[in-house]
Amino acid sequence: GKRKSGGQYLRFKDVLKRNLTSCNIPWSNWERIATQRSKWRKLISEKCKTFEMKRLEHIDSKRYNKKIRPKPSYTYSYNNSGQLYCGSFNRIFKTKFGYASHIRAHSRR
Repeated sequence: GKRKSGGQYLRFKDVLKRNLTSCNIPWSNWERIATQRSKWRKLISEKCKTFEMKRLEHIDSKRYNKKIRPKPSYTYSYNNSGQLYCGSFNRIFKTKFGYASHIRAHSRR
Protein backbone atom coordinates (compact mmCIF):
# COMPACT_ATOMS: atom_id res chain seq x y z
CA GLY A 1 0.00 0.00 0.00
CA LYS A 2 0.86 3.64 -0.19
CA ARG A 3 2.23 5.66 2.66
CA LYS A 4 0.09 8.44 4.01
CA SER A 5 1.26 11.94 3.18
CA GLY A 6 2.26 14.26 5.99
CA GLY A 7 4.78 12.10 7.78
CA GLN A 8 4.62 9.64 10.60
CA TYR A 9 2.30 9.70 13.58
CA LEU A 10 4.00 11.15 16.64
CA ARG A 11 3.59 9.95 20.19
CA PHE A 12 2.07 12.29 22.78
CA LYS A 13 5.42 12.42 24.56
CA ASP A 14 7.24 13.53 21.39
CA VAL A 15 4.68 16.24 20.61
CA LEU A 16 4.78 17.46 24.21
CA LYS A 17 8.58 17.64 24.13
CA ARG A 18 8.53 19.57 20.84
CA ASN A 19 5.93 22.05 22.10
CA LEU A 20 7.67 22.63 25.42
CA THR A 21 11.00 23.16 23.65
CA SER A 22 9.48 25.65 21.21
CA CYS A 23 8.10 27.63 24.17
CA ASN A 24 11.47 27.57 26.01
CA ILE A 25 10.12 25.46 28.85
CA PRO A 26 12.61 22.92 30.23
CA TRP A 27 11.16 19.60 29.13
CA SER A 28 13.44 17.46 31.27
CA ASN A 29 11.80 18.50 34.57
CA TRP A 30 8.41 19.84 33.49
CA GLU A 31 6.54 17.32 35.66
CA ARG A 32 8.23 18.62 38.81
CA ILE A 33 7.39 22.21 37.84
CA ALA A 34 3.78 21.22 37.04
CA THR A 35 3.16 19.94 40.57
CA GLN A 36 2.98 23.57 41.74
CA ARG A 37 -0.13 24.45 39.80
CA SER A 38 -0.16 28.25 40.17
CA LYS A 39 3.51 28.58 39.18
CA TRP A 40 2.98 26.17 36.28
CA ARG A 41 0.00 28.11 34.94
CA LYS A 42 1.90 31.39 35.21
CA LEU A 43 4.94 29.89 33.46
CA ILE A 44 2.82 28.44 30.66
CA SER A 45 0.99 31.73 30.19
CA GLU A 46 4.18 33.80 29.97
CA LYS A 47 6.06 31.39 27.73
CA CYS A 48 3.13 30.92 25.36
CA LYS A 49 2.72 34.68 24.99
CA THR A 50 6.41 35.15 24.15
CA PHE A 51 6.29 32.20 21.75
CA GLU A 52 3.24 33.64 19.99
CA MET A 53 4.87 37.08 19.72
CA LYS A 54 8.01 35.56 18.19
CA ARG A 55 5.90 33.45 15.82
CA LEU A 56 3.94 36.48 14.62
CA GLU A 57 7.14 38.52 14.20
CA HIS A 58 8.62 35.72 12.12
CA ILE A 59 5.51 35.56 9.93
CA ASP A 60 5.54 39.35 9.49
CA SER A 61 9.22 39.36 8.53
CA LYS A 62 8.60 36.58 5.98
CA ARG A 63 5.67 38.54 4.54
CA TYR A 64 7.76 41.73 4.38
CA ASN A 65 10.65 39.94 2.66
CA LYS A 66 8.24 38.50 0.13
CA LYS A 67 6.76 41.94 -0.57
CA ILE A 68 10.08 43.71 -1.11
CA ARG A 69 11.35 41.01 -3.46
CA PRO A 70 11.25 42.38 -7.02
CA LYS A 71 8.61 40.85 -9.21
CA PRO A 72 9.96 38.89 -12.17
CA SER A 73 9.80 40.64 -15.49
CA TYR A 74 9.35 38.48 -18.55
CA THR A 75 10.21 39.42 -22.10
CA TYR A 76 7.51 37.86 -24.18
CA SER A 77 8.56 36.44 -27.53
CA TYR A 78 6.07 36.10 -30.34
CA ASN A 79 6.30 34.09 -33.56
CA ASN A 80 5.35 35.38 -37.03
CA SER A 81 1.65 34.71 -36.50
CA GLY A 82 1.58 36.72 -33.25
CA GLN A 83 1.42 33.81 -30.81
CA LEU A 84 3.48 33.53 -27.63
CA TYR A 85 6.41 31.29 -28.40
CA CYS A 86 9.30 29.61 -26.56
CA GLY A 87 12.31 29.27 -28.83
CA SER A 88 14.06 26.67 -26.69
CA PHE A 89 11.28 24.08 -26.87
CA ASN A 90 9.41 25.32 -30.00
CA ARG A 91 6.28 25.57 -27.93
CA ILE A 92 3.31 27.90 -28.49
CA PHE A 93 1.25 29.29 -25.59
CA LYS A 94 -2.29 30.65 -25.51
CA THR A 95 -1.86 32.85 -22.44
CA LYS A 96 0.86 34.97 -20.86
CA PHE A 97 0.31 33.06 -17.63
CA GLY A 98 1.18 29.77 -19.31
CA TYR A 99 4.26 31.33 -20.89
CA ALA A 100 5.41 32.76 -17.53
CA SER A 101 4.92 29.36 -15.84
CA HIS A 102 6.99 27.73 -18.56
CA ILE A 103 9.80 30.30 -18.14
CA ARG A 104 9.80 29.70 -14.36
CA ALA A 105 10.17 25.99 -15.04
CA HIS A 106 13.23 26.83 -17.19
CA SER A 107 14.84 28.70 -14.30
CA ARG A 108 14.34 25.74 -11.91
CA ARG A 109 16.25 23.34 -14.14
